[in-house]
Parts: sequence; structure tokens; C-alpha cells
Amino acid sequence: MTRVERLPLKMLVLAAGLLVFSLAAAQPLPTGFKDTDALLAEATALNAEILAPKNYASASKSYATARKYAESGRMDRSTKELVKTNTYLRQAIEAAKIAEVTFTDTLKARERAITAEAARFEPGLWSAAEDELVRAARKLEGGDLKGAKVSANRAGKAYTDTELAAIKTAIVGNARVLLAEADANPNKVERNAPITLTQARSLVAQAEASLDANRYERQQPKALAAEAEYQARHAMYLAGQVQMLQDRQMTAEELILKWEKPLRDIAGALEVTTDMSSGYAVASEAALERAGSLVAMDSEKNMLISELEVQLDDTETALQRTERLKQQFADVESLFNSQEADLMVVNNDLVLRLTGLSFAPGRAVIDSSNYGLLSRVQRAIYIFNDANVIVEAHTDSQGEEDANLVLSQQRANAIRTYLLANSDIPLTRISSEGFGESRPIASNMYEDGRAKNRRIDIVFKNVRLGGPASARSPR
Repeated sequence: MTRVERLPLKMLVLAAGLLVFSLAAAQPLPTGFKDTDALLAEATALNAEILAPKNYASASKSYATARKYAESGRMDRSTKELVKTNTYLRQAIEAAKIAEVTFTDTLKARERAITAEAARFEPGLWSAAEDELVRAARKLEGGDLKGAKVSANRAGKAYTDTELAAIKTAIVGNARVLLAEADANPNKVERNAPITLTQARSLVAQAEASLDANRYERQQPKALAAEAEYQARHAMYLAGQVQMLQDRQMTAEELILKWEKPLRDIAGALEVTTDMSSGYAVASEAALERAGSLVAMDSEKNMLISELEVQLDDTETALQRTERLKQQFADVESLFNSQEADLMVVNNDLVLRLTGLSFAPGRAVIDSSNYGLLSRVQRAIYIFNDANVIVEAHTDSQGEEDANLVLSQQRANAIRTYLLANSDIPLTRISSEGFGESRPIASNMYEDGRAKNRRIDIVFKNVRLGGPASARSPR
């Protein structure tokens, strides 16, 4: 009997309906079929073949009939069957939507079973759960809400059980196959390697018990299953060796010498004693001690390499940052000529002195002739996009000290306002401060000195270009 023949009758009906639809879709269709195909796509997306099986099956039958009439040129009959098909599909769509709401928990359990690949690992259980859901959907289509919910609850439990069974099979399935292989020759394996075989069975049981407790915590069960597979294979190997002794294919001495040889080879490679005159203990302990020493040396070497790699990464990071800063500095330099700005590094700050910007005496209004210069300052701020910026304004010593302090703050505020205008520079990145006449850089006795003291500095904080404080002029 084939796999298809073993399917329940209801599933065969649904499968036949899907086949009709799929075969028809593969052939050229008259224009009148387009609406039906659209409804079919919607019904399929809603799993109507499962959630509205009665209406979906009726639609499938009418669709096949409409197709036959169309192929024979009887379009009037074909159109009537398409009308019936569309009616059934619309009813299927509505029934599927109702089923989605009515069977919410069951459908969630079904999705979890699908995620666990239940149809692959437990096809029998999966088919039974699907049959129960179809049964619930048929009852719902027939108006039996109470009966539908009872069947849906059964289906939900079946999906939940199937999910767990599929998870177990996925994880311990290989170990089960190996144990079944061992059980197929119980006289050989059970008799000749009972300890190892029992250990394999115990590990499988532990893995399954762990999944019973929490099916979604799979790390430990996977480790147990892997060890179970090893022990099962080991049991079959040991049983084979014992059987060879029993069949006199080798002597006990030959078996012992065979198993001693790998240890002698390892001890020799490690340059320790290979003396087994009193058993394997002396050679084994010497080999383990030597291997432990080599492992310790290797560990120390790896730690040293790791430390060197960290230092190298730090060095590379510093070099990369230095290269980036050099490029940023060069990009900012290229924005201004010698009459517009001076660029200098003071400690960790980059200072852009706007020598080409000036205010009218006693005023804090930016002249339109300076707009282009300030727009390029905006670009400089974008270039150093990780630095906070302070707009510093200074005056000469002419006039009252308090008035000069207020004037310098007003000018700094005006520059900050312009830089933030029409840009996406965060407000918090730019601050402004007026120092009045408190920080002169030249003598106020002469006009050229006072001109130098009347200045606007754009300070990029903590740029960390490195090296001593220096001054640089743009190209």
C-alpha cells in the first residue's frame, strides 16, 4: 500500500480538490476564470482547504465541471458552474475566517507543530491531528459550534503531543535507530556489552525526560543524545570484539596487545615510557602528565598571543584614528583661504579662528557678506561630527568692560544661531560663550593688536590630534 493510500478519506478528498485546482491553473484559462482564481488565492491563503473543507471541496468539484464545459465550448454552462464555484469559495473564505477566530489556540498549536517539522518526523501523528482539525472545521461549517470546539480541543492536544514527539525524534531519533539496531541482535549486543548498552538507553531516557520537562530547552537533550549515539555504537563495537573472542577468531592476548598498541604509540610520540610490563597504568600516567604539560604550555602561548593581538588591535585602532583625524584636518583646511581663517591645535582642541569675519563696532548683527564663510564653518562641523563645538567671541579693551562682555556674548550667540539654522546639527553640539576683553592675544595699545583681539574662535573640543600645542595656517 502506498503512502497516499494510507491517508484518511477526508484528506484524500482535500488532496483531490487541490490537484484539480493546480492542474487547471497550469492550463490557459478563459477570461471568466480570473475572478475565480482570485478567490481561490484568497481561500488558499486562509488555509480554507483545512478550515473550510466542505465548501472548499464543493468549490473544487464545481471548478472541475466548469473547466470541462469551457474546454468543450459550452461557455454558458461553464459560466453557471463558475458562479457556483465562486459562491462556494466565498463561503469557504468566510468559514475559514470564522474558524481562525474559533480555533485560535488549536491553530497556534498547529503552527508550533509545523515549526517542529512534525509532518517530517512524525507523519502518522501529524496526519491524525490534521484529520481531527478537518473534523472540527466540518462541524463548524455545519453549524455545530459545540461539537466543533470539542474536536478542535482534541486537535489542539494532538498537535501539542505531535510537536513534542517530533522534537524528540529530531533530537534522539538517531540514537533510537542505533538502539533498535542493537536490539535486532540482542543475543550479541545485550549479552556481550550490557553495561555500555544500558548506558546508551539511560541517556536516551534522560534526554526524553528533559524534553518532557521543557521541550524548548534543547541544549542538554542534544548533548545527552549525542553521548547516547556514541555509547550505542561503542556497545556494538565491544560486542563484536567479545564475539570474536568467543568465536576464537582471536585470543585474549591478541586483543590486549591490539588495544595496548595505540597507547604505546602515543607514549612514544610524547617521549615518555612505553613500559607496560605491569599493565598500562605507568605508561598512561606518564603520557597524561606529559600531555597536560604541553597543554599548559600551549595555553600560556595562546594567552600571550591573545595579549599581543589586543595590543596590535589597540595600535591599529590608534593609527586608524590618527589617519582619520589627519584627513578631517586636511578637509577642514581646504574649506578656507588664508584671509578667511586660521586653523590651530591647542592641547586637545582644534581652534578655527575666523579672521575673515567681523562685526560693526558695538553691533552683534552678522553681515550678509559673512554668510558664505559661516556656511563653510557648518561643513567643518559636519566633518568633525563627533566633537562638541564652542563659539567663543572676544573684544578689544575699548569701552566699558561689562558692556564688552555682554557684546561678546551677543556676538557668540548670533554665530551659534546661524550655524544651527537650516541644518540638522543637534542643538546640544554647539554652545556659545563671550569673554569680552578678558583674553587678549595682542596688545590693546595699537590698532593692529586691538583688531587681533576682536575675534571669533570656533573651538572643536577634545579632537585629540596628538603632539604638543601648535599653530597651523591653511594652505
